Amino acid sequence: MRNLLVFVLAVLLGGALVFVLSRVKRNETPAATENVPAPLLALAEPEIDSAKRPAHKPAPEREPSKPAAELAKPAPGPTSLAGTIVVLDEHGGKYAGEDGILALGLGLDGARTHREIWVQDGRWSLPLVAPGDGGRIGSMALRACVLGKRVAVPAPGQAADLAIPADGQVELRVRWQAAPQLHVRARDTGRELEEVTLYELPLTQRGSPLDVQHPGPNAKSLGRAVGPSPVRLEVGESDGLGLASRVLFAKSPGYGWGRIEVDPSAEEEPTLLLDPAGALELEVVSEPWDTTLEILLLEAEPPHAEVLDVPRGDAKSFLFEDLRAGRYLAQARHSGLLVGALEVEVAAGKRAKAVLTVGPPPSIDVPFEGVLVVPEELKLDDFMLEFLLQGRFDDTSLTRGSFEIRRSEMALEKGSRERYRWSAPSARSARYQVLLFPTPFGTELDTGPAGTRDARIEVPRLCLVSLRCIDEQSEANVSSERVSFAALTPRAFVARLPKRLAGGSPPSREFRAPQGRVLIFTTPVLYEPAARIVEVGPGTNEVLLFLRKKP
Repeated sequence: MRNLLVFVLAVLLGGALVFVLSRVKRNETPAATENVPAPLLALAEPEIDSAKRPAHKPAPEREPSKPAAELAKPAPGPTSLAGTIVVLDEHGGKYAGEDGILALGLGLDGARTHREIWVQDGRWSLPLVAPGDGGRIGSMALRACVLGKRVAVPAPGQAADLAIPADGQVELRVRWQAAPQLHVRARDTGRELEEVTLYELPLTQRGSPLDVQHPGPNAKSLGRAVGPSPVRLEVGESDGLGLASRVLFAKSPGYGWGRIEVDPSAEEEPTLLLDPAGALELEVVSEPWDTTLEILLLEAEPPHAEVLDVPRGDAKSFLFEDLRAGRYLAQARHSGLLVGALEVEVAAGKRAKAVLTVGPPPSIDVPFEGVLVVPEELKLDDFMLEFLLQGRFDDTSLTRGSFEIRRSEMALEKGSRERYRWSAPSARSARYQVLLFPTPFGTELDTGPAGTRDARIEVPRLCLVSLRCIDEQSEANVSSERVSFAALTPRAFVARLPKRLAGGSPPSREFRAPQGRVLIFTTPVLYEPAARIVEVGPGTNEVLLFLRKKP
């Protein structure tokens, strides 16, 4: 039995040895080594005659790495944009052949260039400024447009912000916007008010001293009764295209005037809340008589928001009716100098009376200094700050106390190329209109009664605007009208004239304006007055101004 076991073991061992030798002979790797790392397998391979070893295969050459700046370059993108635009009506009907104007915002992030494009038979095209702009622009925003002489906004499912497609082809779907309704409610009860009176601020007065919270002493003659709330808002006459936001004032018996800015492309219906009202009878006493005074009413609590601003003229007193109940600060200013002030309480349902006495302006100088921030990209070799001591309703002539500070008199802050420290040699306690020459930028600064050392003047980047005036009937270019523009800096209203471009195709006017909202308006000659408000951004902003011939 024992011999039998030995014999069996010998047979098994012999068979295994034959199997292994046969595998090695055929240069096969045992299955047990399949998961062994390749370097370890190489150590176990039998030596091969060098003459029979295959030649070494060189590694393929790799392309050199591109510089990081080159890798970051965007794809060239299209050299133009083109597409179709379909309009939906309130019943879902589709209109694919409408004419009109399409407004696009081109650019990155929130800074967009405004471009207005003709739409004919539902088709449009827009050549970009230069080859490769499609890659640099990155995205486009669909703004409100006018098709078939009606305002249109993005239709449901149509994104307002779009990536620039590689082929430049864009299909848009918009819907006609129904005339919006304004809800006028009582703040204390939340109910819709009856017997609403409405007044719309003319577009040409936007940003002016009249663009405040109350329409002024002549409000009763300016407003019109529109019935109970909600009030249906028809297209404003001041902006023929209907693209601009509208400033509206409303009141109701027992409730004071309120102000609201309505966006024509907004999805939700706007709501204006009104507060209980009283009245203020303000007598102005000055010796000698001064017709150039500026009378202001401000909220008594900081930040002293302006409620109304009127020229005194020949008036001895003012009656401000439908004034929101509360405490107010009344001021009289002469060429920006504070010459009278008082506080007064206006109670709901009552008429308050007050006497504003005008005295001599302050004669003691106060400290007045701060920082001017000028974007380096403006590349201004030289510039000058002009501090004008004048009232908002005065003409542009300089008055005593105005002064200038040149760049050579400013100190560039250490480590900065944009921040300039300035200091007035002597200044009166006053409100100054500040202009930066030679740019179209302007703003207001108030020293306060004790002066200030931390005033800040920050200049936005300047944007190029290319304007075409067009006859709305013949669609011919118009060059007869005088055109002005003004950046809508609150109460710092500085109108300027663009230059004409001779030989341009098509004829246009060009000007540089601070980034943001710009008012463009005409002084009529052969056509009725017209105005537009446009949000301009970096690059060339193309704007169309339609004009209607005088009857």
